[in-house]
Amino acid sequence: MDYKDYINTMHFSPDFINDLRSRLRISEVVGKRVKLQPKGRGEYTGLCCFHQEKTPSFSVSDNKDFYHCFGCGAHGDAIKFVMDTQGLNFSEAAQQLAQAYGVPLPAPDPRSEAIYEKRANLYDVLEAACAWMQKQLASSSAAAAARDYCTQRNLSSSIIDTFRLGYTPAGRDSLKKIMLDQNFTEKQLLDAGLIGKPEGAGTTYDRFRNRLMFPICDNKGRVVGFGGRILGDGQPKYLNSPDTELFHKGTLLYNQHLAREPAYKTGTIIAAEGYMDVIAMHRAGIPNAVAPLGTAITPQQLQLLWRMEDEPILCLDGDAAGKRAMTKVAEIALPLLQLGKSLKFTMLPPGKDPDDILSEQGGDALKQQLEHTIPLVELLWNNATAGDSINTPERKAALEKRLMDYADSISDPNVQNHYKRHFKDTIWKLGRTTTSKSFKSKKGTNDKNKKFPPQKAVPLPANSPAKHRYEQQLIATLLHHPTLLERPDIEEELLHLDLSDPDLERLRDGLISAVSSDQNIDEQAITKQLSIQNLDKESSTLLQLKTLDRFTAKDAPLHQALSGWNYTIAQLHHELLKDEHRALLGMDFLSEKEIIRAEALKKQKDVLKELAEKQKMAYLATLDD
Repeated sequence: MDYKDYINTMHFSPDFINDLRSRLRISEVVGKRVKLQPKGRGEYTGLCCFHQEKTPSFSVSDNKDFYHCFGCGAHGDAIKFVMDTQGLNFSEAAQQLAQAYGVPLPAPDPRSEAIYEKRANLYDVLEAACAWMQKQLASSSAAAAARDYCTQRNLSSSIIDTFRLGYTPAGRDSLKKIMLDQNFTEKQLLDAGLIGKPEGAGTTYDRFRNRLMFPICDNKGRVVGFGGRILGDGQPKYLNSPDTELFHKGTLLYNQHLAREPAYKTGTIIAAEGYMDVIAMHRAGIPNAVAPLGTAITPQQLQLLWRMEDEPILCLDGDAAGKRAMTKVAEIALPLLQLGKSLKFTMLPPGKDPDDILSEQGGDALKQQLEHTIPLVELLWNNATAGDSINTPERKAALEKRLMDYADSISDPNVQNHYKRHFKDTIWKLGRTTTSKSFKSKKGTNDKNKKFPPQKAVPLPANSPAKHRYEQQLIATLLHHPTLLERPDIEEELLHLDLSDPDLERLRDGLISAVSSDQNIDEQAITKQLSIQNLDKESSTLLQLKTLDRFTAKDAPLHQALSGWNYTIAQLHHELLKDEHRALLGMDFLSEKEIIRAEALKKQKDVLKELAEKQKMAYLATLDD
């Protein structure tokens, strides 16, 4: 071990990091990967390297010492940029930048050196043990059963070498004797987790006996522990190293050192269930796979996955246990979700693991299986509905409660808000579908033998100037009076508005996101949030329109703005019903269902017209106040 390896094991002091940051010009660091164009003094823009885009939304500021993407939300300083683009940890990125910019690395202190020396010795112990286990598998007569198992699982010699598979004999102290002969101490073997000690009196013994051995490495490829599969009868089937100075199974991923580079190149990282799943994927030409170490994925392991890719794919068995595991991972992930960071899931056929699919159908079939993923939000929906029919208000309310509980566990306010909007919108659409199906089922047996021509789609007209103006009025009102969004009815209306203008739709989404991210719902805070989302132009253009009514103005009293909103939303709904009714009446032939729908629309239209008139009178009354 050299001094560079020592540096990677330590935590840099705040003084060193501050000195390093003061010597960096972030535009130089970012400019090595992103083509930047000057936008002003010390300000630059370019195409984001974290997501695909055609119009630059990536901003770099030497004055403020950070980069920010208004498209995907990527944000950080020079050290974070190196971490995220090269898959390095903080110490690695800081060291790389320090060497590149001539910043002296801190000198070791005696206490840190002692810790380093102990860790370095453990690395040596584990490396020697791994090498001996490899030789045992390759040539020992006692390893015949292990070699047969490898043959049965189609593990070639190159795969065995790549993953450094080994074997430990059945003897009580075979490994211990060999390691002591190499001048390692019994304490070192205990500290490395290679031997165990009985409670009370008794001699130490090999922890792994008669097992096929899977070395577990850190992200630098150094052996830090082992997983061993029993050969023949015995329990447990898989045994991991105990927690040591180097090995903490909840903070490591099997194969992370080999998967990191292909994950970066492909933009995909796959988390499978076990060691053999990872090896099977590698054999199929999928080297970007990792696995937790025999337990459910931990928050620390999720952070490791997100360091390699924004949306890792979890590949689990499709049986009941696999579904429970997916649900558990989802619940662990929800509080940790951030902008752009999520999960995708692929479920294998029940009873099949990646090796089964590879052996029975080939590598292409396994790759295709891994391409069929569902996002985290869909998994949560599937869990909440669980195949139940949502055909009553009570069931719909229970479903919404389950989904909102999921969303409430998300810490990031922006992500939480979008999940709630998605769930509410999906429930609303489900309600419309359920109503339609329910109506169809109630037509009765008397309609059974009637024949109608195939139902035609109702040709709705393009957005009219009146409707477009109503939409502009609604959004403009909220831009000047965002506190109206504290009313659940207005928030719900805004959420489900089917806006025809892309700029208005972006402003609507920005408003909801801004409100959720700031506790102070006032015009100044909302303007600031919209500016962060790069919506200044759309907002300014809308508010400068001469056609906006008085209630949308900045100086309009809040009660007047509310009355104007109610009047405008009633008019908009009336226009939508009127258009649908007009389109139905313009069709050459109406089915019985369409005739019933037309009659219902006429009644609803008349009711809404009356409501709009009442709202209009209420609004006009506010003008006299």
